[in-house]
Amino acid sequence: MIAFWLPALLLLVVAVAFVLFPLFRVKRPAGVDRTRVNLELFRERTAVLEQQLAEDSIDLFEMETQLVELQQNLLSDIDDPSDPAVQVNGTSAVDRSKKTMDWRVVVLMAAMFVPLCAFLIYTDLGFSKGAISDVLAADRISEVDPNDEASVADMVEALEQTLSRKPDNDRTRFMLGQSYLRLSRFAEAVSVFEAMRMKYPADGNIAARFAEALFLAEGEVITGPVREAIDGVLAINPHSVGMLEILAMDAFRRNDLATAKAHFQHAAEFAETSRAAVIRRVLAQLPGSDSDDSGKTASLNSKAGSSPMKSVSVLVELSSDLVLSGPASVFVFARAVTGPPMPLAVRKLSSEQLPALVQLTEEMAMFPGMSLKDFSEVVLVARISESGVANPSPEDFEVTSQVIQLDQVQGVIKLQISQRRGGG
Repeated sequence: MIAFWLPALLLLVVAVAFVLFPLFRVKRPAGVDRTRVNLELFRERTAVLEQQLAEDSIDLFEMETQLVELQQNLLSDIDDPSDPAVQVNGTSAVDRSKKTMDWRVVVLMAAMFVPLCAFLIYTDLGFSKGAISDVLAADRISEVDPNDEASVADMVEALEQTLSRKPDNDRTRFMLGQSYLRLSRFAEAVSVFEAMRMKYPADGNIAARFAEALFLAEGEVITGPVREAIDGVLAINPHSVGMLEILAMDAFRRNDLATAKAHFQHAAEFAETSRAAVIRRVLAQLPGSDSDDSGKTASLNSKAGSSPMKSVSVLVELSSDLVLSGPASVFVFARAVTGPPMPLAVRKLSSEQLPALVQLTEEMAMFPGMSLKDFSEVVLVARISESGVANPSPEDFEVTSQVIQLDQVQGVIKLQISQRRGGG
């Protein structure tokens, strides 16, 4: 923040200096000895008369007459001190000095008025246009570590504060919705993206985020509202990779392999390089794949066999403040940070077994080609469902880890369940 305030203060000083420097640089009119000026004028005029007499331009009588008149004027000027300054172009030096001082006051007031207006307009104590507050919020957001859940939560707070000042800032609102998704606060993400979808009905990216959030909020089940949201996305963008993946996974669950394969092939054509590679690995391991794909699968499996199996150890425990009404189901799973929302590895326990050390491995994949070995970054989730249903509910207790780098993870990741889903 000091990197902002120091240049801002320096620019303010320079700007005010540009205004005030000419103001104080104006020279005050020096005091004028009027008697001396009048005498000099008298001598000059007398010399002119003497020259005219020598040239016979005037006679002696005319000279003496004008000389007497000059002497009277000189005595009159010396005896009348009412005007202490010499008149120049009809304006005295005093008058000009007064006008100069008047303009100095005006310019000085203007110089003070500019920063005062800026303060009143942009600070929360004035009209609260939010410029300074936005800088503070942007500074907090720039320091966020996306791999640290607490840091992301701090960013969410900064985004919420920004939106409270500028409710029409849709860019901030979109970032807030994405952050909610990152923190598994799916209901709040649905609320944010739904409002944006109503405002921008033709924006396929917003519609896709809304459909994804709703799918996760519904427990990764394609319900009626989820189906409607997905259809809305595909009507805008028929090649939405995320929606095609969700439809493919749903088809696979229903054992509709032909539909699953068709959706995956469609998604692979339009996905970015890394994500397309994952989708093709999934296609290669689907039952009924072509022989060429099987050959690729065998090659991949042989490479995987020569490398250590990816796994992560998780210690799941209950907070001492959390009291359950009775035995409940505990679901521990890993989910890819980027990619399909399907869990990569799942382990089910009973709350009576807690605390428990759980090891999630690539052999626990729920979907072909969608295991821990296919992703480098995952998020770990531990959820307690008192109803025993795997689909998430607002009544469930849940904790989410920070982003885990599977290639760098060492030791055991600790997850302590202490609150309901979404931080409630």
